[in-house]
Amino acid sequence: MRAAFFSFPWLTRYRAPIIHPPTTSSTGNRIYTAVRESSELSNYLLFKEPLVLNFTIRGNKKCNKLTQPLYDYVSEQTTKKINVVDIECDEVGTRELMQRYVVSDIPCLVVLKDQIPAGRYVDRNLTNDENSNIDLERLKAFIDLHGLD
Repeated sequence: MRAAFFSFPWLTRYRAPIIHPPTTSSTGNRIYTAVRESSELSNYLLFKEPLVLNFTIRGNKKCNKLTQPLYDYVSEQTTKKINVVDIECDEVGTRELMQRYVVSDIPCLVVLKDQIPAGRYVDRNLTNDENSNIDLERLKAFIDLHGLD
């Protein structure tokens, strides 16, 4: 008997590929492993650099449109010091984090400075229409505004 996964190959076309953080960074910034439980975030809150919380759903097409450029810019292009951690919103254990940081749109970026929310980025075009593209210049300006020199 075959596994159920092989019985429904048509399901794979409805899921976008999963975006993984790069293994290296030329900027010295870090992109940490995804948080799936609210208690896991405490490990990352102690860093000096601002921390971007990327509220996302793995394998979601519109979330991937924000996550990939975010990874690329933070790990390879910006001169600012800033770190990123993904918060997987489709996990039950992260609901409390969504409430704590008042996240109602996904994807959403929340910047923490000294553990306090200092900024929020939501691309309205992307949240309203998954076929649109993100405003890359606005994303870069957001990261540069909140990063340390």
